[in-house]
Amino acid sequence: MILIADPQTLGQTRPLFHKKVVSRITRKIAKTPTKATHGDILTAIGA
Repeated sequence: MILIADPQTLGQTRPLFHKKVVSRITRKIAKTPTKATHGDILTAIGA
């Protein structure tokens, strides 16, 4: 699982995840993707 969220939301939600969910997160991207295109998101995750 890849988690993309703005830095503030990422910081607030990270401690709320169950340990099993945290173990499945392979990458965290602290960005605000509001105006990102599909291609921008694919580039950010390395796809």
